[in-house]
Amino acid sequence: MNAQIRIQQPMQKASSMKVENLDHLGLVAGLVDDLGIVQKINELVGEQPGETVSPGLVVKAMIINNTLKTPRL
Repeated sequence: MNAQIRIQQPMQKASSMKVENLDHLGLVAGLVDDLGIVQKINELVGEQPGETVSPGLVVKAMIINNTLKTPRL
């Protein structure tokens, strides 16, 4: 049998790591993607040459941003 030796890399220092709480935003973004909202809006509105951000992506950002402002019960 061949024995394999694995050398582990040292863990990063805690000061170089950043933790963010995204709550439900990943779920909302995933739902927008699953429903194809970005693509549908781009089909309906159309994209213009030279645009940095498509209309569908703008709407996705608006949905996610609005989700942050929803009051919680």
